[in-house]
Amino acid sequence: MTLKDIELRASYGGISENLSDLFYKPCLEQSVIYKRSTAYFTEGVYSLAATSYKKFFIDNAGEMLLVTSPFFDQDIKQKFDEYSDLFIYEELHENLLEESLLKLENSENGKQALDLISILLNLKKLKIKIALVPSPGIHHEKVGIFEDILGNSISFSGSVNETYSGWTLNSEEFKVFNNWDLSKRYWETDLNSFNNLWTNRRQQVKVVDLPEAVEQNLLKVVKDNSLENLEKKIEAVNESFNSGKRKSIDNLSDKKTLMKHQEEVLKSWEENNYFGLIIHATGSGKTITGVNAIKRWFDINNIALVIVPSILLLEQWTEDIENEIDDVDIFFAGGDTPKSLWLKSLKFISSSRNSDKTVIVSTLATASSKEFRKSFKWGPHVLIVVDEVHRIGSEKSSKLLDDSEVGSALGLSATPERYGDELGTKKIYDYFKNVLEPQFSLQDAIKVGRLVPYEYFPEIIQLNIQEQENYDYFTEKISSIFHILKEDSSNKQLQARYKNLLIQRSRILKKADSKPDLALNILQNNFQEGEHWLIYCDDNSQLDVVIDSVKKAGYTTMKYTSSMKGDRSQTLELFEYKSGVLVAIKCLDEGVDLPYLSNAIILASSKNPREHIQRRGRVLRKSKDKHYAKIFDAIVTPNPKRANFENDSIMMGELERAFNFALGANNPIAKINLIELANKFNIDINEFKSQNLEEE
Repeated sequence: MTLKDIELRASYGGISENLSDLFYKPCLEQSVIYKRSTAYFTEGVYSLAATSYKKFFIDNAGEMLLVTSPFFDQDIKQKFDEYSDLFIYEELHENLLEESLLKLENSENGKQALDLISILLNLKKLKIKIALVPSPGIHHEKVGIFEDILGNSISFSGSVNETYSGWTLNSEEFKVFNNWDLSKRYWETDLNSFNNLWTNRRQQVKVVDLPEAVEQNLLKVVKDNSLENLEKKIEAVNESFNSGKRKSIDNLSDKKTLMKHQEEVLKSWEENNYFGLIIHATGSGKTITGVNAIKRWFDINNIALVIVPSILLLEQWTEDIENEIDDVDIFFAGGDTPKSLWLKSLKFISSSRNSDKTVIVSTLATASSKEFRKSFKWGPHVLIVVDEVHRIGSEKSSKLLDDSEVGSALGLSATPERYGDELGTKKIYDYFKNVLEPQFSLQDAIKVGRLVPYEYFPEIIQLNIQEQENYDYFTEKISSIFHILKEDSSNKQLQARYKNLLIQRSRILKKADSKPDLALNILQNNFQEGEHWLIYCDDNSQLDVVIDSVKKAGYTTMKYTSSMKGDRSQTLELFEYKSGVLVAIKCLDEGVDLPYLSNAIILASSKNPREHIQRRGRVLRKSKDKHYAKIFDAIVTPNPKRANFENDSIMMGELERAFNFALGANNPIAKINLIELANKFNIDINEFKSQNLEEE
């Protein structure tokens, strides 16, 4: 059997994937060479694949080439903040390695790890090189290459470290390529990436040999360097690891520690009889706060209902619940779970007769359906947790609020208010009763390091003559109907006409002809190879024009929409791997996390505070080696040939959005430029200063 005989998928990962059994062990057992670049490398990995490693090292006479950080383990890395000059003064890494190995030896089961490394080095079955990167980063490129005796080769690249938790416990994802089918060019990219690391030919990374003194000390750890002793050492690691003696060699922290604002808001929830709204921005840890609320509720009762707007958030909540709450049953309704599987069981699962700690996780669309509302056994034993709580205020979804009598309720959002829907907003505030303190803004999240700071660049464009004439035409119609409605506000037909005209007028700004050219110009002046950029479009027609323009200019370009055919998650995985430009609609509004984004161009204008602020927060999510973000925003201004500029309706909406972006940015010039622009149109910018709008 060879690597070619293994049934491989194009990608692996996600909740409940056994990456070790599905991929790692089968590939290892058929290989003679294993090349690996990883941030962390611990002995636990030999436990999960003891039999496979014995076959690789002993039966196949296999050799492993390893590029890793000088820390071996994330727990150890956190103890070495004083080595911030490591990249500049690489001689420091010998001292660091010695201390790191000492701490490893003193950790539980660390002696077995050093024994194994020692004998593998002596037998020349393991070669180690150390990757150094500029502070405050750490080598994080995770690439692996398997090669069998016939030269068949498989590569993988993604988020998985060479650790026990990396291959078994974390929700890791990676892509797989090989050298015998159409994926060969991507395999070549992975192979070249590793080879360039191994030979120290990568920018911003120094790869150095294991210092001679450190290697000699490691070689002396074990005296018996026979293959028989190697087999015994692998077994010893396996036995000790699985005996429960191990504590943290693989960075298996038990639970996440709550931050101050999370502890305080949960205390406020308890003091308000377990009812309230948590108004916290992106980066605040809203999901973990919600999960910990469930843990506290389980001290009183045992049924919790979690409602989320999307399958993506359903998966995120499920993972956090499993990690944070012991001995809990999770029951799914909606998403990928057919109605036939959940409907019959829901009555008992949700009833007070169910004595098990149970969390029912449902999408909002399912939970607000008549079948769900009627089957669910509401009562004082139930806690309802609603993520993105503003969504439950709609006419259809709010029926759930009408039917659900519960003992406790918690709503999570950065902005619970519904834009242009006072009735829906009132329903939300009435149901959840209290606004819990403290609130936590986007600026708070940046201040405590949960989000990266950003620079904001408002980019001025103008309507062309035809667009301006169309805009003025709709403005005149809107003004006429507005005055009529002031006298006859109950005229439903006229209200609908008024709303339709507002929508048509707004589309002129959203689809301004000069926006695609602006996006290309920004890229040409700012794009750097290896960066991840997002261009946020308004609709498919604008998206197609932008993609065509950017592709013709030679940029690696990908398309993402919520309605696209094919596997959307694979598109995002490929984008993360290849970098370049992602041209998208709605992905930032729907909770898709792209923390590796470094730059965003926003072409999609919106007067909805939630939408345009959401688009800011998503770009600011933290990622390794990401220290700040840049946001470029298309600001539409009237055509200069227009007669009357003062108090222009175009500028009021555009400046309101832009000024709120600029207030939180690190570059003061953005605010200064906007003040000058507002003065040109006789608009008092101070009208916007008091607004504190945050994204979710």
